[in-house]
Amino acid sequence: MPNAVTKSVLLFIVISLLALAMPAFAGSVNDPVSGLPLAPGMTPSNDPLSITICGKPAQVNQYMARNDMVATDIAWYKAHLPGYHMVHAFWDDRSQDTFFSPDGMKGVTITGTPKSDRVFSVTYLSLKTGLTEHQWMVFSLSNPSCK
Repeated sequence: MPNAVTKSVLLFIVISLLALAMPAFAGSVNDPVSGLPLAPGMTPSNDPLSITICGKPAQVNQYMARNDMVATDIAWYKAHLPGYHMVHAFWDDRSQDTFFSPDGMKGVTITGTPKSDRVFSVTYLSLKTGLTEHQWMVFSLSNPSCK
């Protein structure tokens, strides 16, 4: 009987240690560029890129779609980015829904698939100096200067 108790205690200790160690082996739950939360199942489609947005240097990380609906992703980010502002636009027949921080230094853009309500990609952005709401609204690949 004492041998069974010892085995049970050891098994409990091993399971507890594994449970504590598992998060260290799991992928990050935040985007490494912006520090913002990643929606479940997201995997990067490229290494972080350095770009210019409205004349300001930025780092971006793009994640390919998980076959989600745009409305589902919008709801997820609304729930997980409290205090963030949202702007909606269209570029090249794609919906662009962007959440940005009050200081304009971090953002997440959900890009839709043309003629569909599915997500094409999600891009996380981080800037050293913030963008204004107007700049977040007008920036596009066809308007990189935000004028």
